[in-house]
Amino acid sequence: MDHTTTDGVRLHVEVHGQDNNPAIVLTHGLAASAAMWGGLVSRWVGRGLRVIAYDVRAHGRSDAPHGAAFYGDARLAQDLIEIVGSFASADAVAVGYSMGGAITLKALEAGLDVRRAVVGAAAPAVLSWSDANEQMRTAAVAGLRGEPGASEGTRAWASSLAMGRTDLVALADLLEGHKPVVEHWGRITIPVTVLAGDGDVLAAPAAEVAARLPNATVIPLAGDHFSAFASPTFVDAVVDATA
Repeated sequence: MDHTTTDGVRLHVEVHGQDNNPAIVLTHGLAASAAMWGGLVSRWVGRGLRVIAYDVRAHGRSDAPHGAAFYGDARLAQDLIEIVGSFASADAVAVGYSMGGAITLKALEAGLDVRRAVVGAAAPAVLSWSDANEQMRTAAVAGLRGEPGASEGTRAWASSLAMGRTDLVALADLLEGHKPVVEHWGRITIPVTVLAGDGDVLAAPAAEVAARLPNATVIPLAGDHFSAFASPTFVDAVVDATA
């Protein structure tokens, strides 16, 4: 199933579960895809939810256009707003993890109309943009573009993505426009559940994110950045958000 955005980009969308069940809309992390959610989808469907998962532009089976004009955090947020509008409703729960958590917060800031949100392992950049953020982004883009001076680590990361058929140019374009600082936290008035793994050194502290939000609950998870979202606690938090 596909959705064509207002700027003409085709996004791959997967829908699971009964049409009349409470809906959740999933936004995945950087360099991942809807496949990231794996067996969690069947667990949520088995607990009576309708699951809508999409591939962010430049990821998975969605289009990967080249050029800065196709990217930026406002555009990624608009994509999520459109997916909810086309496949769900204001009764849906938006669920994002890692980069997807940042996209969810930016979409809520921009007016995403949902009943609740679950934000897992959002990057520290949602709180502020630091010199370390800038250095990490510059290094990642250099690796993706194969620029002279790119570190061995970023080159190896880019090579592994290329083996999975990721469009490295498009992903570099996305990253160059990705600076997801939330400027207007007070605009996010719906209840938000904020989660992060107890061993996650890549995510913003959940308590700090929650402290910026008018109506937030913190739930700790066991695990690191790459395992915490698969915990039963995360699954339960999403189900509880639809109640």
